[in-house]
Amino acid sequence: VVRVATHPGPDGPPVDDGRRRFLINATAAAAVVGPGATLVNAAALAPTQLQVRRYRVPVRGLSPALDNLRLLQLSDSHLGPRVSAAYLRDVMERAVAMRPDLFLLTGDYVHDGAHHIDLAVELFRPLVEADSLGVIGTLGNHDWWADGNRLSRQLTELGVHMIDNDRIFLDAHTRELSRVPRRASLCIAGVGDLLTDVVDFDAALGDVHAETPRVLMSHNPDCAELADLRGRPGKLKPDAPGNQFAVAPQALRVDLMLSGHTHGGQVSLPVVGPMMVPSAYGSKYEGGLVQGPVCPVIVSRGIGLSLLPIRFRVPPELVEITLVAE
Repeated sequence: VVRVATHPGPDGPPVDDGRRRFLINATAAAAVVGPGATLVNAAALAPTQLQVRRYRVPVRGLSPALDNLRLLQLSDSHLGPRVSAAYLRDVMERAVAMRPDLFLLTGDYVHDGAHHIDLAVELFRPLVEADSLGVIGTLGNHDWWADGNRLSRQLTELGVHMIDNDRIFLDAHTRELSRVPRRASLCIAGVGDLLTDVVDFDAALGDVHAETPRVLMSHNPDCAELADLRGRPGKLKPDAPGNQFAVAPQALRVDLMLSGHTHGGQVSLPVVGPMMVPSAYGSKYEGGLVQGPVCPVIVSRGIGLSLLPIRFRVPPELVEITLVAE
């Protein structure tokens, strides 16, 4: 179990040094983006120019019955002062039209307060009512700053399977979701947000059969680097050269991790790249398909906006992942 931070007090989320640096860099980015048509595009047009990114990911041991399973990831909708309900309704309409097998939601449904929760939840109703195998979700840091327990409860009541520090299984034969592990299935696991919740890999992945492929949902991609995932103490090897007590690490099996949180930095300058990525690992998890220490990580650049009301050369995106039996 990894505990990193506690919930903020009644005055709202803490502003740490990383957020201050982001604001400083963001101001510089706005200055570099410049006045005129370019700035208008960054502020008024780019934030709603939704794109679709597609990935095909081979998964060892995936049942032939689940070959070419299509997942659609939606992340960081951030309903609030910078992201309108009208825009998000359009996003949901487009997502439903893509007809994926599963919808996966990786957090930050609201931006700045509990007063947005009711509407934020209702906006996901079209996904729940769509002709799919189901909707699965985890929470992000902004959700906890609002009211994570309430948001999780209301999403569950809507019909979303919330799996923060939990998991669910897709049966290969019945193509139904179940909390009961089955041999011929795909495990979809989730962990709590790294900044504002508890990350419990045991609760998410413990006792899953070794042959069962699994996808891990984590709002924050930095979870890919945590020691509890990368390797645990294995058997002592007293004959290891140079160290009598050398330990063989045993990494948890994860075939693919899905994250959001970083927004691709929202502003990416030519040559320079992203101005600021909220990650302890620089721009490694800025966005896209990245090889983590244990597994490939797909980081969505998000649907909405966070601290800055602009996007520049980082359009919002839906992420479609096709799992291929290997």
